[in-house]
Amino acid sequence: MLLITNSSHFKSQIKKRSMVFQYLLALVSGILVKAVDFIEDSKPKTLDSRLVLLSWPLAIAYGVTIGYLISQTPFSMILLAALFAQLVIGKIDNTAHGLGFTLAIVSTAYFGVPQFELFPFSIFMIFAILDETEFFKGTLDFMHHNRLFLPLSALIFAVAGKPDYLLGIVPFDVGYVLSDKGMGKFKQSPRQK
Repeated sequence: MLLITNSSHFKSQIKKRSMVFQYLLALVSGILVKAVDFIEDSKPKTLDSRLVLLSWPLAIAYGVTIGYLISQTPFSMILLAALFAQLVIGKIDNTAHGLGFTLAIVSTAYFGVPQFELFPFSIFMIFAILDETEFFKGTLDFMHHNRLFLPLSALIFAVAGKPDYLLGIVPFDVGYVLSDKGMGKFKQSPRQK
């Protein structure tokens, strides 16, 4: 009896650690995606030339990481929808993001394709597209500018009893915002040009 109790406790601890690891990977993925965004949008005029060389390795890292997360996590549909929303609206607009996108798909196939859930995927795809849409005014513009539509859709699922999507997208978005704030330090001052 003691062995069975310890065994279930052990499995519970492993599951908790696995989830923490997945949330950390989501955070890292957000950082990497925004870093590639920043490098690709800034080069070559205003960016330290050493940083430009990191674009492809960072895209490779985020592609593999996102592919792993899509394959292995209970929040796979929100990541898959966000990934495909980027393709649909034309945000995969340079070689580095094309590489990251392709590797995310290939990595998903390698690590294992998750069971496709049409309803959450469709909802998340719509809200991810809204995050990237430029035509809003007022409160909706604030939500678009701060990329709040997708987390809002995940919050709706959380209230309905499925918190995994929210728990997965929040660390990704936190990483994205942190990277956005931190990458500005790499821009060249006028004296460095």
